[in-house]
Amino acid sequence: MSDVTLTSAVRSNLLALQSTQGLVNRTQGRLSTGLKVGSAIDDPVAYFQSKALSDRASDFQGKKDNIDQGVSSLSTALQGISGVSTLVKQLKGLALNAQSASSAQIGSLVQQFNALRSQLDNLALDTQYQGQNLVAGAGQTLTVSFSNLTGSTLEVTSVDVRVGATGLNISKAVTSNGGFQLNFQDASSVSLGEGVVRTTYAGTAVALTSGLYTFSYGSAVMSFTVYSAGSLTEQGTDFQAFTTTTAVANGDSFAFRVSTEANGDTFDITAGSVQNGNRLAIEYSGSASGGISAAAIAIGSTITVGFNGLTGSGLASGNYTFSYAGETLSFTVGSAGNTGTTFTTTDTFTNGVSSALSLTLGTAGGVGTGSLLVGNSTGSLTAATGKVRGVAFASGGDLTIAYGAQVSSRQTLTNVSGQYVLDSKLTGVVQGLVTKLDENLQTLRAHAQNLGTNVALLNTRLDFTKNYVDLLQSGSGKLTLADLNEEGANLLALQTRQQLGIQALSFAGQNEKSILSLFR
Repeated sequence: MSDVTLTSAVRSNLLALQSTQGLVNRTQGRLSTGLKVGSAIDDPVAYFQSKALSDRASDFQGKKDNIDQGVSSLSTALQGISGVSTLVKQLKGLALNAQSASSAQIGSLVQQFNALRSQLDNLALDTQYQGQNLVAGAGQTLTVSFSNLTGSTLEVTSVDVRVGATGLNISKAVTSNGGFQLNFQDASSVSLGEGVVRTTYAGTAVALTSGLYTFSYGSAVMSFTVYSAGSLTEQGTDFQAFTTTTAVANGDSFAFRVSTEANGDTFDITAGSVQNGNRLAIEYSGSASGGISAAAIAIGSTITVGFNGLTGSGLASGNYTFSYAGETLSFTVGSAGNTGTTFTTTDTFTNGVSSALSLTLGTAGGVGTGSLLVGNSTGSLTAATGKVRGVAFASGGDLTIAYGAQVSSRQTLTNVSGQYVLDSKLTGVVQGLVTKLDENLQTLRAHAQNLGTNVALLNTRLDFTKNYVDLLQSGSGKLTLADLNEEGANLLALQTRQQLGIQALSFAGQNEKSILSLFR
């Protein structure tokens, strides 16, 4: 079949009509999508410029949501600190009341104080947002990213506003009951049986009567003895921890070397030393009468010492020295199986335990398993002038004396709650507590100020990010969005053109129709 032949006029009008229809389709597409550039085919430059802007806007929209959550997290922490501050003010009020309360009222005040103290911890632990708590202990960090730039972030580390030693350090309250009491601070971990505990006397008595005294330390009960003056002396010297003539005053600090054995000795404090790469302190006690015997200790005699301060359970090979009752003693640690040394590298030790370390004095030629070398030619300890105190280990360098105290069993206590003794007669203790609570309020205000500053910063960044996203989206839209009014007018004009094109095509066909009349 041959092709249909159109006249020039018809073909011209048909092409114009087809072009108009294409423009109509494009305009209708813009009106339906709202975009004048819908793909890279429409306008590659405008399309990819718009896409870059819209992608950046999308990225910052995610950052904006993150910033908004950061504001909520910090606001939650700020609200928690505000609540804790209110409770601390109430604790301060109770402490002030204790200054003028009667003995009957003190008990009620102590109960209220401890109840509020417990609620303070509960409030801090409840201050969570999306599983993160910024006020109940260190170790958590809120990180808010403002953009994809590495340094454009804000990090807020958590604080501790609980009552423990790592936080506000508000100890619980106890009553004096008119007797002997001790103040002490909170402690995250205490090893009873190998360590030294620190206390402060809280009482009105200036001397103590003889007898056994006990006090609670966490869940443990410790005891020590106050002796009658002169009951345990040698060569006129008394080295007891406490006697009936020992002057005591409210606020005096005492350190106790706690062991499972009854011991009335007074201990000098050593911080130990580092020998052969090992931390090591040598501990020993005096005799039952308060010190090592003044008589000479002959070669072959046995002395009992203990190791403390060890970071592990063994010692590296080498020679170790220590001072004992004014003499320098030494021992050696050899390799496994070596019988010519005091110990070997396979021997194990437990901090603070001395019962297994009964060592024999000897000379250089007689050193072997379980023996000590005395730093003089006789191999014996010379007579001491008066009694020699025992030696106890304490890691802090501020202690010089510790007194023997007994605990029923070796144990490690965690999160030991300290205590303040409240009594109207102990004005110094009460005032110390009030001062401590004032310091806590200042600490809380500092935390609140820091959080408030960060909240303000996040709100500023949030407002900026919102406006920035709007600008990016607006810029992207300028490159791709269609003007609906303009496109509507275009469609109307194109429809009119289309109608005119149809009419023109009809007119062009009239000439061909006139030929048919010749065949009639």
